[in-house]
Amino acid sequence: MSAEVDIKARLGDADSIVDRLPWRLGETEAQRKRSRGRVAALAHQVAALLAGGWGLAEVSAALADAPGAADAPDAGAQEKRWRAALKRAKSERRPAGDER
Repeated sequence: MSAEVDIKARLGDADSIVDRLPWRLGETEAQRKRSRGRVAALAHQVAALLAGGWGLAEVSAALADAPGAADAPDAGAQEKRWRAALKRAKSERRPAGDER
């Protein structure tokens, strides 16, 4: 039996974390629009983690541990690095023997 998580309730906290990241939004309106979509998508992933029991500091630390994210050439590359850092943190957080 799994408890339903309320992601929407955690979007405010997720937005505050994701908004502090050094995003490369682009120079054209089209680039900025795509970047805003990437920001929103990452915020939803962070909200899901927070709703699943992660702490604000834990998520922030995982995102800070994304090698090269700040220096990536664009928002897409940044998002990829931040998602990889969250995935790595999630796998390290999982208790031994948990095969989810």
